Amino acid sequence: MKILQLQVLLHFCTQFSYLCAFSSTKTLQGSFYTQHRVTLQKPMGIILESDEDDASMGVIIKRIDPLGNTASACKDNPLGVDICIRDRILQVDNMDVSEKSLEDVMGFIINAPNDVVELVLARPKDAIVMKWWNGISVAARPGEKIKNIAQYEACVNIKYSCQGGGCGICECSMVITDRASELEQGKGQGQGQEQEHGGRGGEERYFRPCVARVPKGPSLIWIKPSDRYEPLN
Repeated sequence: MKILQLQVLLHFCTQFSYLCAFSSTKTLQGSFYTQHRVTLQKPMGIILESDEDDASMGVIIKRIDPLGNTASACKDNPLGVDICIRDRILQVDNMDVSEKSLEDVMGFIINAPNDVVELVLARPKDAIVMKWWNGISVAARPGEKIKNIAQYEACVNIKYSCQGGGCGICECSMVITDRASELEQGKGQGQGQEQEHGGRGGEERYFRPCVARVPKGPSLIWIKPSDRYEPLN
């Protein structure tokens, strides 16, 4: 399987907005996915990847630049900006790109006539959105090692010591909640309140990334450092 990677322009933070025009489920290769729309202003600060052996699955978001537009927007408006590593791009400005090559998708984005581009993204229905304190979100699956997600996808440097869950050096905090209830409770509230990392009715617990795995059940998890260590970034 040959993987192509291409990095979208990664400089300077500009305004990034989200439009939740619809949320639906459809079958892609036999699995259920949810769809949603996001609108963003170029440059985006993301890396895309395409699987040449299965173009029908579309182009996916492989990386999010922690210093780019997407991450900055997620930190500014964490409930409003819903874009994750592993999301699949189905449409670019109403153009169906679900079976297009990486080069085609990149061409549609780069050559879009406006500075603002609308994408339709697909995400597995059972995915758990993990929002990290640096603004990066990952569509994770239950049972995955949180340490690997932090290191290889979320671009979060966590200080470890024993690697066995005994010392507590790597301890973080997670707020387990539900995205639908978060959006409902967030209506009419300012972005400053939204930035409280899901504290409204969410279940907060401490965990140790060196041994922890993504839990089953929630649709949204906010990750933040605890007061037991200082994050490296």
